[in-house]
Amino acid sequence: MDRWERRLEAAARAREVAGTGADLERTPSGSLPAPGRDGPLAEVIAPEEHPLLQELIAVATRRPGFVARLPVRRIGAGDEPLVVEVAHEVLGAVLRIAGSEAGSPLAAATAPDLAAAPADRRTALERTQSAIDRADGEPVGMLLLDLDRFKLHNDTIGTTLGDEVLGIVAERVAACSAPAASVPLGGDEIAVIVDAPTTLARLEQLADEVRRRVAEPIRVGEHRLELSATVGVALATPGVTATDLLHNADSAMFAGKDRGRDRVEVFDRKLGSRRARQVSGSRELRRLLDDDGLELHYQPVVSLDTEMIVGAEALLRVRDADGGAGFGPSALVAVAEDVGLADRLGRFVVGRVAAQLAAWEPQLAPARRFVVSMNVTPLQLADPGAAERIRGALEQAGVSPARVAVELAGTSRVPLDVVSDAVIAELAAAGVAIGLDDVGTDASSLGAFRRLPLGFVKIDRAIVANLTADGGRADDAVVGATISLAHQLGLVAVAVGVERDEQRRALRRLGCDQAQGYWYSPPVPPDALADLLRTGTPLGG
Repeated sequence: MDRWERRLEAAARAREVAGTGADLERTPSGSLPAPGRDGPLAEVIAPEEHPLLQELIAVATRRPGFVARLPVRRIGAGDEPLVVEVAHEVLGAVLRIAGSEAGSPLAAATAPDLAAAPADRRTALERTQSAIDRADGEPVGMLLLDLDRFKLHNDTIGTTLGDEVLGIVAERVAACSAPAASVPLGGDEIAVIVDAPTTLARLEQLADEVRRRVAEPIRVGEHRLELSATVGVALATPGVTATDLLHNADSAMFAGKDRGRDRVEVFDRKLGSRRARQVSGSRELRRLLDDDGLELHYQPVVSLDTEMIVGAEALLRVRDADGGAGFGPSALVAVAEDVGLADRLGRFVVGRVAAQLAAWEPQLAPARRFVVSMNVTPLQLADPGAAERIRGALEQAGVSPARVAVELAGTSRVPLDVVSDAVIAELAAAGVAIGLDDVGTDASSLGAFRRLPLGFVKIDRAIVANLTADGGRADDAVVGATISLAHQLGLVAVAVGVERDEQRRALRRLGCDQAQGYWYSPPVPPDALADLLRTGTPLGG
């Protein structure tokens, strides 16, 4: 089961177990419900904090492994904050005071009821807690395995054969992980509970063995399947409960999915604090969006033949440098994706680009080449309505789709699924140019070259950085081969990160079409780019 489908299923299961059909996004702004968790916190937290907490509760409901700890203002408590925690647990979303003990009245109102948990997870938790109790302080381990994109296989072969495949996978995991206990968790997940004493090194070795065993071809009926799995690894140190251990393994597994699937990911302190750190920025990101604290700067893209501007890349920037300290474009996107603001941030970018192009249009001759590219994340591509929203924003602004391009970030992160491919195809059919970013350092680019309706590729700055005017380096050969492949496929080759004249000269020698980088111009505000367009002078030294 894929990441988003699993999250949606988990949210539905949480609502079903809690006995509520409440739609959290329709919740009135004065209350803080979490499924099955009506505690006293809403009565003490300041009302202005409720919208953020509502959103975090909604994210936690649909996102297994989610946890966020943040300070909030209390009613009548002056400046003294209350640190609360929003987390996804067995039954869904939990809102509680951070560090609440199991025996406290608040914890009683928010802690998961083990007896009410789905049977498969209840079994895993009971066995895990039993192993922890027997360990007498020695570390217990857990592996959490999830098949990658199993739904695609299941849709192809049917649920009957799909269940047979899951049975074969479960047998393989049990055989290679014995004497550790393996417990199917429903769907395509399996937990492996490793008794004490164990170590992370041993757990990683076992996880690699499990992953390799799962990858061996499976024959069912007339079908031959080759599966892959992502495995999260966690170690229970003293004080860690069964729920904590399952949560940690779950977080590690999702981190592995985020980083490309078919891998082993270990839960550590850095991973454990990652979500909390990002969510701590969610309040600031919301403020920036609400208060017009974000803007777009544009880095010119030039023709290497004429060194005239032929386009620009739109890049997010924080308008208030002090208020947004520490937020770079990638950090903004990461925070937005983790706390459910990615759609809102994406709409902001599309709307600003469309409005800016409309403002620039009078300065552009009808036949003049000028295209603004926007970065699009895998999360945006996973939304079937993304293409329609982009087209609608352009139509409302009166901008031709031919003035716009979307860049697909990171070739290995371009999702291989029918929804994303349909969104990309719909945009291309409308006249929006499709480009692939970071090309030249990842062999998976070749698959994207074949699959996607591309118009241009951007050569990764990491290999452009080492170009020399007279050639002779391996990077020259890689860049040259990338340019040649792009041209054979009828694509425009754009070099990124051009900062020196010798890079520019090398790219011209290798036949590259376009370039961007500080040699020509840094990202500039819209008015500054308008001045460059008006003067029409070539850029560069």
